[in-house]
Amino acid sequence: MAPLSVGSLVKTDSELPRESSICENSGRRFAQMQLIVQLLANVLLVTGIALCHPYSRHDIHWSQSVLSKIAAQHQVFLEALLLAGPAWLVGAMIARRAPRTGVVVGVLLLAGVPVVYGLEMVSWLTLGTHFFSATTFEMIASFLPWVFVYTTQTDFLPMVLAVAAFLAVQVAAVFAGWWLARRRLKNVAVGREPNGLRPNGLRVVLIVAFRSAKAALLSRSERRQSEISRHNSGAIGCEPSGLGASSHAKPGGLRRSAICDWFFRWAAGACGSQSRAFRIGAAVLLVLLPLGWRLKHPQEILASILKAPDRHPIAATGWFVRSSPLDLEFLEPQQIRVATHLIKYSPALKRFDEEYRQLKIASPPKRQPDVLVILAESLRHNALNEKSAPNLTKLASRSLTSRLHFSAGNASEFGFFGMYYGLDPIFAPHAMRNLQAAMPQLMSQAGYFTAFAGFGELDMHLIDKFVHEDAFDHFSSRSLEPFYRRDEEVVAETQALFDREGKWAHLKDRPIFATLFLFTTHSEHHYTLEDEVFTPSPRDGLPTPPWSPEVRKSALNRYHNSVHCLDRILAPLLTDDRVIVFVGDHGESFGEDKRMFHGTALSYTQTRTPLVVHVPGEIPKTITGPTSHEDILPTLLDVLGTELNTPDILTGRSLLAEPDPAEEVFSLRATITAEHALLDFRKGEPGTKRQPIFRFEIDPWKPWFRLRDANDTRQQPVDFTSAQASQFESDLRDWLDRRLRIDTGPISNEPLPLLIRFLETGSRTEIQRALAVLTEMGPAAKPALTAISRHVTSDDPKIRRQTQTLLRILANVE
Repeated sequence: MAPLSVGSLVKTDSELPRESSICENSGRRFAQMQLIVQLLANVLLVTGIALCHPYSRHDIHWSQSVLSKIAAQHQVFLEALLLAGPAWLVGAMIARRAPRTGVVVGVLLLAGVPVVYGLEMVSWLTLGTHFFSATTFEMIASFLPWVFVYTTQTDFLPMVLAVAAFLAVQVAAVFAGWWLARRRLKNVAVGREPNGLRPNGLRVVLIVAFRSAKAALLSRSERRQSEISRHNSGAIGCEPSGLGASSHAKPGGLRRSAICDWFFRWAAGACGSQSRAFRIGAAVLLVLLPLGWRLKHPQEILASILKAPDRHPIAATGWFVRSSPLDLEFLEPQQIRVATHLIKYSPALKRFDEEYRQLKIASPPKRQPDVLVILAESLRHNALNEKSAPNLTKLASRSLTSRLHFSAGNASEFGFFGMYYGLDPIFAPHAMRNLQAAMPQLMSQAGYFTAFAGFGELDMHLIDKFVHEDAFDHFSSRSLEPFYRRDEEVVAETQALFDREGKWAHLKDRPIFATLFLFTTHSEHHYTLEDEVFTPSPRDGLPTPPWSPEVRKSALNRYHNSVHCLDRILAPLLTDDRVIVFVGDHGESFGEDKRMFHGTALSYTQTRTPLVVHVPGEIPKTITGPTSHEDILPTLLDVLGTELNTPDILTGRSLLAEPDPAEEVFSLRATITAEHALLDFRKGEPGTKRQPIFRFEIDPWKPWFRLRDANDTRQQPVDFTSAQASQFESDLRDWLDRRLRIDTGPISNEPLPLLIRFLETGSRTEIQRALAVLTEMGPAAKPALTAISRHVTSDDPKIRRQTQTLLRILANVE
């Protein structure tokens, strides 16, 4: 036996670097395999969700060809791979230096890919917009105060199951990657896998494919000889000359095998290395195989991504979003024509501001009954019936009602606005910020004690700008859950007010005007057990949408139970000795318009509400034509028998008067965005192929206009002809002329001369608005360069900045 020595126990210096190198290579290989498995798991997860989720139309195919369908599915897989590629690349780059850190970072980033895609899909399906957009972030910010309310009353079981499934996939991928990595390192250690070319990613697939092809070309004895040769040369650190085989495994008679080896050696030499050859080959295969069939339809592919981003993972990057017109996406000719025409309304807009601020009661009221206005949250147009609302139904039977009543929009701020201002929502953003609501002011001028009582959180969407303690003699607003508890307090407080009891005894000789904002029927649809008249009904909150038909029915049952609860609470106030106006602030959708709840679409479902106007002594009647929230204020003034100093400034009409078919045209306004829909009942009910409902964005104060598209009452897209679009342009001008009491004439087809004329006027407002339109025109504004340049030295800093910005755009755009 050889004697022990220090040298036999301690490795030599020449052996240390090699062992360190082996450990380092093993760590890298482990990290590579872990990240590859994680990449494939998340890519397949995203692909499966995109192809299989049932919540929207599957419109990624343009023919019934099987080959086309397969190619379309490959396209989705490639999009998912491109979406996850940067996350994998970051992890792989870190793993080259620090394998463990690279694995942790890569796994977390790759796990975030399905999350980002899921947020994009949910945002598109529920809000109709992309997740990475200003609209989504504004809407999320506006709903933040309500997060606690939603979370406490929502059934999160489906969401929990989805999260659990997602985590299970991630954990399974981690363990699968760990197992495959250990197996691979073991194979390398025993010489079953070459060390010279470290396969990772899709190179593994190419190596397997090549070896399979080569094995098919060799005879059984030749394969046996090749295996023996490769085994003898497969120790760690050995570099075979061929791909997966040593040079000894190539007998001279194996010409076909030699051709394969020559081809890969040529590819490796042409690319600089075998590793680079495999990378380029994999990239070519990835691009050509999935997209080869689809490249014949590039426009259709882009159109599909823009139309149905929930089916295309690549849309989650935010690259395929229609840019904001303010981001140098210049206006189209029609938009320029209409925006230019809007400048003509500048004098009328200024006159409107002055007259609305000076709005007063012109004559003393002929009668002063108590007036109660009830605004119920999220009340659908078909919510009232003998089973869900027996008390309100009885009141409606002896009152004025409307079969086709609309709020001013699809969210609470427009329900308040239309009723309190008596105006079309075209005025909403400007009026809510700059003008006080007319209804409480006019009722106070008519001698009424004014009161407001209701649920709090009025600071959302500018409601608190015109509904606040300074606008009423008595103001009571606070939050309380469940919602019916606060409504019970409000009704009890209002009953004492109208009975002139306690602290209200001093009001015995003074009429009372009160507005109630009741919240029981809000999104959570609270109710008590005694109100459970519709079954089955989920008692612990609404299930997470989207819903199956059975779940939707139970959700509607819960909603109608909350209506029954509201009706029961209101019963003491529904007497015949006072004027009562009962409406919803907006409608509520349960999937009828491809959306949920409210604030997500300008559809009939989200904008229609019931209307009950009870006037003591008036004969009950039902209005079959369209009515709107803007009609409520003129109706109350008609009930009092008084007039205004400027009666035609309100765009609504009294519902007690004979209907005028010429006035049956008004707009609806969407929350958050500037989107409008023009409802024109003068030519028949909208929503048919003959009369589509156009959706557009408009702001006469900027000025700004964009025609988006058209749909029907259920939010279904409707094709429209150029003649219909031209007719809509004319109807739009006629509608604005009526609202602003001015005759502006037809819209000019040559807006540039008109813009130059505006620049040459002395009106700063017209100059600013003309510059705004010219900025949106981009290169098309160059003929007006001389007129534009005159304002570089303007004494108005805003005009000067606008001019400088416009000149920079013209200098940089060819």
